[in-house]
Amino acid sequence: MELDTAKNQLISNVSHELRTPLFHIKSLAETLEDYEHVLSKEEKIHSLKMIQSETDRLTRLVNHVLDLSKLENLSYNLDEVELTPLLNEARWKDIKIECEANLPRVKAHKDLLWQALCNLIENAVKFSDAKSQIVLRAYRMPNGRVRLEVSDEGIGIAHAHYEAIFERFWRVENQVHTLEGTGLGLSLVKSIMNTHQSEIWVSSVLNVGSSFWFDLYDSR
Repeated sequence: MELDTAKNQLISNVSHELRTPLFHIKSLAETLEDYEHVLSKEEKIHSLKMIQSETDRLTRLVNHVLDLSKLENLSYNLDEVELTPLLNEARWKDIKIECEANLPRVKAHKDLLWQALCNLIENAVKFSDAKSQIVLRAYRMPNGRVRLEVSDEGIGIAHAHYEAIFERFWRVENQVHTLEGTGLGLSLVKSIMNTHQSEIWVSSVLNVGSSFWFDLYDSR
């Protein structure tokens, strides 16, 4: 019964989230059709870019929902993963990487781990200014686990929202940053960490920045 309720709630939330981009796409397409001979070239290009943006938003939403569904319905085997090569793949995102030397291999699912890191990095980019610093760190903890941490210099998160940000479809509201997202990225990270028998943590200061981190087991 609880599972059915959760699924019904997810379907309801997804349906609600789909309405806005679909409405925008339909309105923009109708405007282009009805006022084709009136709109300037610049106005047409702007409308097409808006349609592309809303389509990308729909794609992200559908992909995140599918990813969540897989995590809830499939089991994943954790293997030995070498972190340094994996973390180096994040360099194309212009992220500063601080990786402790000689890190042990960790017990993880490589693709899911990469997805979790990408979601955290994309979240940091979304809520940070273009010139601010985003750092991805990897280092050993005294208990033998390896910690992965993503820090930014973004808008920050109020302490009262620390738990809510990992709920599905929850978004930070900020008067300055009106940003579009699926509201599922951090929820997906939390589900991935559950698969790894770990948790995702956050520490933040408003208008200073945020840090998200999780710990992985040494594969030995």
